[in-house]
Amino acid sequence: MLTGDRRDLARVIALYAAVFVVLLVAGNLAFHVLPSTDPGHRWPDHPVIETLARWDTGWYFHIAEDGYFYDGPGKQSAVAFFPAYPAATRLLAVVVRDTIVAGVLVTLASAVAAFWLFFRWTATKLGRDVAWIATVLLALYPFSYFLFGAVYSDALFLLSALAAFTLLERDQPVLAGVAGMVACAGRPVGLAVLVGLAAVAVQRRGVSLRPRAPGGNRLRALRWRDAGVLLAGLGFVAYIAYLAWRFDAPLAFAKVQTAEGWNRQISLDMILKVDFYRRWRDFGVTLVTVVLTFQALLSIAALALVPAVWRRFGWGYAVYVVAVLGLPLATSSDFLAIGRYLLPAFPVFAVAGELLARRPRPQVAGVLAVNAALLVWLTTLFARWFLLS
Repeated sequence: MLTGDRRDLARVIALYAAVFVVLLVAGNLAFHVLPSTDPGHRWPDHPVIETLARWDTGWYFHIAEDGYFYDGPGKQSAVAFFPAYPAATRLLAVVVRDTIVAGVLVTLASAVAAFWLFFRWTATKLGRDVAWIATVLLALYPFSYFLFGAVYSDALFLLSALAAFTLLERDQPVLAGVAGMVACAGRPVGLAVLVGLAAVAVQRRGVSLRPRAPGGNRLRALRWRDAGVLLAGLGFVAYIAYLAWRFDAPLAFAKVQTAEGWNRQISLDMILKVDFYRRWRDFGVTLVTVVLTFQALLSIAALALVPAVWRRFGWGYAVYVVAVLGLPLATSSDFLAIGRYLLPAFPVFAVAGELLARRPRPQVAGVLAVNAALLVWLTTLFARWFLLS
């Protein structure tokens, strides 16, 4: 009979497996029965898992197969995608002999480990009962379909961030920095993990940002090895160095963001989300405007929970949440993909789970049911090639 951690791990794995099967079936049924924006089969040799390979999957696939290319500033190029996920996929493909299968397996393994770490981290902070509700909430979050086998980098990024903070909480800052290196080599916003680790490391040594707080703003018992969290930045530096060596363009990943179709360049119009309002003005209520608005509301809700994150976990984690949400929000003109970019903000899901745990059971069940329905719906749209995140 399973007890303690093993029982919790079994529950997490069972939850993940159940959601994965439902989403895989729903995606396949939708793709083969309902109209699609792209009726063609991009991966005909993978009839079951093909629905997990959409949009950016093509970039990750070709990087894993052929490496990087750079066509110059303002042109879509592979250098926009950081190397951690395609590198892991390429390594596993050596064993399984199939890049798409390898990508799916990297996502599955990373996500299961991430859910377990999230449960453990939340249980330590808020108790096992809250941790379970928070884990279910994360699993049923409408944009969590990127964690259930999709050939995208989200699961590996979430895992590396959670591993880094978990190791830091165990007073292993050097290992936390090593885990953070994977995050910083996984996405540009990986730098938020570096910032968050540094903030939490300082917070743990007694620094308070509140005026007249006990102990003031003195650094208590700050040790040299705490600087180990800064190793996380080497993941970012390593990719910069590679781009400088290979293409003589260390910031090539940033220079391609203005390419047609991506249109990511920080400007006042982008910060004010002018394109978002223009969509509503020009097209009114459509599937796209509704889903973009939903992502806008999710980002507002996440930011509204930052004070709760501060109260429950400290200012260091609040800094991390603001950092990990700030760059995507600043570089999205219409909230596209913001729903997915909320996934690494795990402290938000923890406090949301705590708030939900205080509600009567029927309300908890209702909230989770609505989330589950939205998750299945968005999964079917993703499988049918709708670009919604």
